[in-house]
Amino acid sequence: MKVLWTVEPANIDALLSSKSVDYFRSPRLLKAGTPFLGPGLGTTSDHVWARHRQTVKPILDRHHQKDIAFYDKHLDRFFNALGIDGEWTQLQDLNDLLGFFTMDTSTEYFFGANTNSFVSKKIRQDVSIWTMLWHLVTNRTTHRWSKPLDGEALLAEFGHAFDETMKYVQGRYLMGKMYWLVDSWKFRVSCWKVNAAIDYFVDRAARKIVTGVADQSSDTKRYGLLEEILKGNSGNLIDVRDQVMHILIAGRDTTQSALSWAFALLGNNPSVFLRLRNEVLEHFGPEDDPKEEITFSTLRSCKYLQYTIKEVLRLYSSVQQPRETRVDTVLPVGGGADGTNPLAIPAGTTIMAPQYVLHRRTDHWGSDSGEFRPERWETKKLKAREYLPFSAGAHSCLGRKFHLLVLRHFDFHI
Repeated sequence: MKVLWTVEPANIDALLSSKSVDYFRSPRLLKAGTPFLGPGLGTTSDHVWARHRQTVKPILDRHHQKDIAFYDKHLDRFFNALGIDGEWTQLQDLNDLLGFFTMDTSTEYFFGANTNSFVSKKIRQDVSIWTMLWHLVTNRTTHRWSKPLDGEALLAEFGHAFDETMKYVQGRYLMGKMYWLVDSWKFRVSCWKVNAAIDYFVDRAARKIVTGVADQSSDTKRYGLLEEILKGNSGNLIDVRDQVMHILIAGRDTTQSALSWAFALLGNNPSVFLRLRNEVLEHFGPEDDPKEEITFSTLRSCKYLQYTIKEVLRLYSSVQQPRETRVDTVLPVGGGADGTNPLAIPAGTTIMAPQYVLHRRTDHWGSDSGEFRPERWETKKLKAREYLPFSAGAHSCLGRKFHLLVLRHFDFHI
């Protein structure tokens, strides 16, 4: 596999905008995700990708969550899960708890019902080899398993199965053409459980559309994104499953990563944490005597909070979108003895534009580019394609608004 790495803004612009027609997503993405992930926004190109995006984007744009109580509920569960040792919390693996928080928030935001990760016990369902083989044979055209068992039991262990499948999918992609070597019975069972749980969400929403009666066990009256997707794809429930899975991956994993890094960076930079805390107190007052109501609008007006989030995303962006050349093409720079001439790229080359390196270029960000310093955003004037935490162009992240809402709200309460 031929791979070219670039962090030149001109090349990135060609990749994402000016010559994007010369590039596509490698079929390896879809192969690596099977049977966990079907065709969708993250694995397709051209007219198939455009159809998926046209379906989902207007829904996500309309479904801009304004109710801060929704996030307060999940944040309370996160803090309640922290064990107390005297006057302090116990030593915790915060990444696991943040995974629970983002899974519950994402599933309720997108599907209208959440997995209750903080309170659910992992109810293991024994799946016999004959059951699995039957599902494989009867669903052979899709290589997916879609007959759910007990819905509540599946939801209780959805997060665990989801994380397990993602580990395998990442390994399968890294193996390239040899992706099929990364496989196991554990992976297949986890795939089945995730798909069956998503079916549970889809079936519930479909019944609500048909009957017009809301499921009283969920908050579907307020959060009906899945229902909107179903109304546009009522004849193909497997396609709906694929779309919501892609949305969940984009909304959940990137948010968990950003929150984890925010904790780490603020913990290792007490001066930044203290300044952020003082600004929040000055702006909003103490919890028992607030000066101003906490809304998403007032959170946006807290400048140093915005700078802190931007700086976290600069240092540790998690959206990576490798492209492959479909034809012989040319990048604007990278050729010649000094690297300033155009560079010819043969078809079949994978192009990587790592934000980790792009966002640390000293010629863009200064000699302290590797340091966590939110103050830089007070005077920073961005140039084209030098800051891309959510990618750019037609393939920019659709979950950006949700991602930023969660980050603002969570970091504020920290």
